[in-house]
Amino acid sequence: MNFLSQLVVIHETEGLVFADAEISVSSGFKLTAKCLGERFDPARHHYGLHIKAVSYHLIDVCAAQESKPAVAQVLFDI
Repeated sequence: MNFLSQLVVIHETEGLVFADAEISVSSGFKLTAKCLGERFDPARHHYGLHIKAVSYHLIDVCAAQESKPAVAQVLFDI
């Protein structure tokens, strides 16, 4: 969750929007991520709801299985 909170801070302080991410988690629960995005441009990006924080409420994580990647569902406070 700290990772997602850091992305919210980066968006707020540096004006970056993220479109994609390559994320891996080691067996020691170390998360490594490469986030792809660009500076917010009102001519190209729609400004929607403001994210205040990442919430633990209704968090759901499904582990990877055979040919399916792991999936996480996270709720944001707006």
